[in-house]
Amino acid sequence: MALRLAWRGRGRRIAIAAAAAALICLSGPGLGSSAAATVDVTVDPAHLGHAVAPSFIGLSFEALDLPQVARDGERGPLVEMLRSLGPGVLRFGGLTVDADTAFSATGAGPPWAATTIVPADFDRLAKLARRTGWRVLLAVGLGHYDPAMAAAEAAAAAQRLGPMLAGIEIGNEPNGFWLSGLRPMHWDYAQYRSQIGAYRRAIAAAVPGVPLVGPDMVESGGVYDWMRDFARDERPALLTAHYYSDQNCYPPPPTIADLLSPGLGRERARDFAHLARIGRRAGIPVRLGETNNIGCRGRDGVSNTFAAALWAVRHQLAAARAGLTGVTFHTLPECTGYSAVCAPAPADWEQGRLRAMPEWYALLLFHRLEGARFARAT
Repeated sequence: MALRLAWRGRGRRIAIAAAAAALICLSGPGLGSSAAATVDVTVDPAHLGHAVAPSFIGLSFEALDLPQVARDGERGPLVEMLRSLGPGVLRFGGLTVDADTAFSATGAGPPWAATTIVPADFDRLAKLARRTGWRVLLAVGLGHYDPAMAAAEAAAAAQRLGPMLAGIEIGNEPNGFWLSGLRPMHWDYAQYRSQIGAYRRAIAAAVPGVPLVGPDMVESGGVYDWMRDFARDERPALLTAHYYSDQNCYPPPPTIADLLSPGLGRERARDFAHLARIGRRAGIPVRLGETNNIGCRGRDGVSNTFAAALWAVRHQLAAARAGLTGVTFHTLPECTGYSAVCAPAPADWEQGRLRAMPEWYALLLFHRLEGARFARAT
């Protein structure tokens, strides 16, 4: 198949985004390499859409992994890898921020905590942020209710990260707390808001002016209602939501064909448009605070293939086209799931020996589109 591209008037940067979108659309199922066709694509810069926001790219890690990621900034290839993507956002949260991660100034954490974050971890994280130009979104735990501990963590992070701290999230997927036993089934938005009110006051007293980010909702359990109400009531600096295109939590297992299916793409476009409308009506930017291809840690042979890289480019294009300001891909240490960067074995993770996975190359490609605008193409 041959592709001929033309654009009207000036605006090559406009055309680049449209051309990439056209190529991604044309490379879907049903157009094999043997198709003897010529496709003409004309780009019209007179009809412009959204621009791809600066620092659109992001990586999300479990709070449990914050100390290790911070250490990786002092050894191994992580610094150069992040620099290759340009400025981005590092987010720390995930299920572990509420279930089993605590903060302690002394290192003596509560008995329920599997990992305790200490101020020295933020010293190392600040060094990583400064060396790479990546800012940090930090979630503090809400699952084990403790406003004072959250305020102490926010203050320690703000003192060390300074302007590299993009904001503080309170809890991870709080509208789904009942699924993990952190709250009863009748847990609702009013109860949630009452609790984050105490957190907000404690954090504001400890570190005045730190930006509040949220609500970081999972795409179930009234996500749109919670986001709309949170935007109205809390006026955060940034609205965040989670989004996984498919799931591996129960049968049947997803396939590559499922991941790249037109139906999944249409559903994603509708969901992103809805999120963007909430942000526009509130006058607050929206970011996918945590996202990836297949929920429940991904699926080996699907999530970690180059088909997933194709999915990731489409995913970012769909988010940018809708007007979202960024996409933060969730990242786990193991290489059998959906991570953009991983370690082949636990010893490699401990030593900072990391491997770029297929999704990493989708981020490298998309970085070239930052600042470009979408244009009408035929």
